[in-house]
Amino acid sequence: MNWVYDCLAVGTLDDARSREMLQCENIDFVIDVRHHFTFKQLITGDEINPFVSVEGLAEGVALLLENGYTVLLYCMGGVDRAPFVAALVLYFMYLEGLPFMQCYEDIKEMNPQTFIHDEWARQLGLIV
Repeated sequence: MNWVYDCLAVGTLDDARSREMLQCENIDFVIDVRHHFTFKQLITGDEINPFVSVEGLAEGVALLLENGYTVLLYCMGGVDRAPFVAALVLYFMYLEGLPFMQCYEDIKEMNPQTFIHDEWARQLGLIV
């Protein structure tokens, strides 16, 4: 598990299952982001926009953080889906103009194994 922002961490399925660690880190909410992405939609670009729910999730997490809650976002390995949602959270929290890719780079600094998914950001219209 890596803290990527005040009260926001990204991690793995194993992190999410570690009750002892969650208690020690004072995590209020554990959110599985795997269900907001489907492999087929990401690879084929199906007509259904797979990110509608991801945007809503990120906005909801931003609201939790603004209200003082501590959140762990997790996916299987903690290197792509959870960090992507974390970057969206930061983007929604800084509507004054912090570019999405800067948010992603900030996440990558705290979670170095993250790999950037420009194509996901393009599908959401966050980058050109």
